[in-house]
Amino acid sequence: MPTTMTLNELPRGATGTITCPADCPRDAALLRAIGLREGLSIRVSQAGAPCIVDIEGCKLGLDHAMCARVQVAATVTAPS
Repeated sequence: MPTTMTLNELPRGATGTITCPADCPRDAALLRAIGLREGLSIRVSQAGAPCIVDIEGCKLGLDHAMCARVQVAATVTAPS
């Protein structure tokens, strides 16, 4: 069963599915515009600031504050 946490809580190598891009409509719209949306599978390439995630073959860098607003259902929380 996946564990729900914020994107900035995921360690390098973790994977998950975006459950809520952001609770603020403005932030959610910005994240959707750059491709980060509910139901999207992600993998953390670099934890910290910036957090770099792999999405659909692209890498996306986000600052710590934005990552704290993104809810993720973690499927793998540590690299294997």
